[in-house]
Amino acid sequence: MLYTRHFYRIDEVQASLQLCIQRRRIEEAMFWTLELIDSNQQLILQKVLLNTWFHNVGLANINILNDIYEFTINPYTIVNSMIYSKRDCTLPIMFLYGISNSIYKNRNIIFRLPKQLVQSDITIDTFIKACILGKYLDAWLLSIRLWKNTTFLVYLQNVLEYKYTHPYVASLFTYLTNKKLINKWYIRCTLIGIACFNQKYYNEPINYLKPCKQDIIDLIESWENMFSRRYRRIYVIPKDCLYGRTYRGTMNYSDNNIEELHNPEHLICNSSIIKDINEKYSSFKNLTDDDDAYDIFIRWYFPDDIPDEWSINDQQKSHGIGINQKDDKPNILKYFNRWVDLKTDCKIWDKETIVLKTIESIYNNFNTYYIEDDLFNKYKEKTVVKNVYNMKAIKLVLCSLE
Repeated sequence: MLYTRHFYRIDEVQASLQLCIQRRRIEEAMFWTLELIDSNQQLILQKVLLNTWFHNVGLANINILNDIYEFTINPYTIVNSMIYSKRDCTLPIMFLYGISNSIYKNRNIIFRLPKQLVQSDITIDTFIKACILGKYLDAWLLSIRLWKNTTFLVYLQNVLEYKYTHPYVASLFTYLTNKKLINKWYIRCTLIGIACFNQKYYNEPINYLKPCKQDIIDLIESWENMFSRRYRRIYVIPKDCLYGRTYRGTMNYSDNNIEELHNPEHLICNSSIIKDINEKYSSFKNLTDDDDAYDIFIRWYFPDDIPDEWSINDQQKSHGIGINQKDDKPNILKYFNRWVDLKTDCKIWDKETIVLKTIESIYNNFNTYYIEDDLFNKYKEKTVVKNVYNMKAIKLVLCSLE
C-alpha cells in the first residue's frame, strides 16, 4: 500500500517518524506515530522504531528493545522514551564496517581466556577474546561468518553469562535468539554489541520508560478527533527525511508526484484501509459502478473536498518535487550522515575515521544503500553501467530488507 489514511505516502511517514525521533521533535514524532496507527500500519511502526533504535539509541538503552518487539505497552510511551533516551552510535558503525571487510585477517589477540571459555577452533577462540576485551569491530567481523555454525549461539551465550550477572541480559538474549524478529542482521549486530560492552555501561532497567506528559496526551487526543479530515494533515513531510528512504528521494527537481492526488480512485485503492472499505461495501469496484452510491461515498470519504481541489500548500504537505539535481548519484556518505549522528556516545575509538575509511573502501563496489527493493531497482534501471550495485553488500547495510 502506498498511502496512509490521510494520503501521506507510507514510505515518507516512516522516514519522517525516524527523523523526528532522531532530532527529538516530539510533537511531530507523535503525529507520525498516530498516522501509522490510524492507517492500520502497526507492523511498519514497529519496524521504524527498531530502525530508529538501531541507528540512534542502540547500546545506550537496550532495555527498551523488548518493548519494541512485544508492543504490549503504549507506542507513544516507546516513542517518548526514545526521544528522551541517551544515544549511542556504536552499532551502525559496526554494521557499516562489516560490509567493507568480507574477509577477516586473524590477528593474535594476546589474552588468556578463563578455562571454561577456551576453544580449539582458532576463529571462535579469537571471537570470544574480542568480546571479552570489548573489541567491537573484530568481534563483529568474526561473527558474520560464524552464524552458520549451529553451536555459535552457545558460545555467545557463554560469553554473556561470563560477563553479566544481571538477569535481564540473559532474558534478552533468549528472547532475541528464539523468535523470528524483524531483521536478523540488526539483531545479530546488537547481540555482538551487548557481548562486547563492559557491564559498567549497563544500567538496570529502572525508569527507562518515560510516559508522555499531559500536554502531549491532550495533543494526540485533539488529532484523533480530526480523523479523516483534510485539516488533520497538520505537518509537512520534512525534506531532510526523503534521501535514501523514499520514492521521492529518488526524484530530481524536475520531477513532481502531486499528480498522485488527482485521482481519488487511485488514492483509495492504494490506501492502507482499502481492506476496510471492501469489507464495508463488499467491493470498492462494485461501488464505483453505481454513480449515486459512489458520489455518496466520496462525500463521506472526503468530507472537506477531494484532494485535487486542495490548495497547493495542502497538497505539498505530502507531495511535491524531488530533492536531487539531475546529475546527482546516490551517495553512501550522504546517506550515513543523514541517519547516524556521530556526535553521540560511541564505544569505538576514532569513530569518524573508521566511518570515512570504510565508506572510501566500499565506494567502488556500490554507492548507495537504499532501504526498499523497488527504490534500488529504480536506480538500477537508470544506471547504464552494469554491476554498479553489490546486492550482497546492500543486504548487510543499515536497512530493513527482511
